[in-house]
Amino acid sequence: MNTSIFLELRYLAAASYWGILLFLMYDLLRILRNTFYHGKIMIGIEDICFWIVAGILIFRMMYLQNDGMIRWYSTVAMVLSMALYQKIFSPLIVLCGTKFTLFIKNCILMLLKLLISPIMFIISKTKKLFRFLIGKVEKIGRFIGRKVQKRINVFKACIRKRLKKYVDKVKIKKKKQVEEAPPPKVERPRGVLELITQPQEKGEISEKE
Repeated sequence: MNTSIFLELRYLAAASYWGILLFLMYDLLRILRNTFYHGKIMIGIEDICFWIVAGILIFRMMYLQNDGMIRWYSTVAMVLSMALYQKIFSPLIVLCGTKFTLFIKNCILMLLKLLISPIMFIISKTKKLFRFLIGKVEKIGRFIGRKVQKRINVFKACIRKRLKKYVDKVKIKKKKQVEEAPPPKVERPRGVLELITQPQEKGEISEKE
């Protein structure tokens, strides 16, 4: 067989192989999307990244197989292999892969639940105990606060009584002092007869002399 024909056939087979392989990779991405939730933005980013990687792999295959030269039949072979794979194998692979990954996911979740449930039970009981202790501490604190407030009120009442007694005593003393003090002497003006009969004071006699 001619060497060029053999190279062309190998290039055609490589193109078909890479077409199937790329679509299989996209099916794996679809299985992951069916297993785990992906938003619209995430799906768009994944598609862009996938086609960038696919373009790099296709260019690498063309460079290695045919020195980077694009043959129309290789493109047709790649598209046909993708279409045949999508029609025949893709639905079955996606369905079985989704069921398998969901089974693995559920098993992991159940295992995690079994491992975490004792911890969550301990945490819930600890929370209840902590709340119970906080309630008791608050009750004790309120009881002590009421007792202290009563003592303070009694102490204030005693101080008020003593202050009132002291003020009353001071008022009584002042009142007694006012009552015991002699009334001030008021000199009334002397009449004419008193001036004649009574001797004059020394100051007046000295002035006359």
